[in-house]
Amino acid sequence: MAYHEAHASHVSDLTHRGFSAVKSFFAMCGNAMVAASTANHRLQTVERLNAKSDTELAELGIRREDIVRHVFIDMLHI
Repeated sequence: MAYHEAHASHVSDLTHRGFSAVKSFFAMCGNAMVAASTANHRLQTVERLNAKSDTELAELGIRREDIVRHVFIDMLHI
């Protein structure tokens, strides 16, 4: 009986680790999808701002050379 319980515990640990690995994999995939989506949105914002005239950018308080910094400011560690 003791052998059976030890064996069952071992199988349970392996199963738990297996599910944990699968869960981690899907969490990483989800995080990558969110990051890609966010990056795409930011790049679209850069393109939209870059298409504006210098006058329109000045009205927004942004210089053309600062567009990327403006869009990605929360990711920069300056």
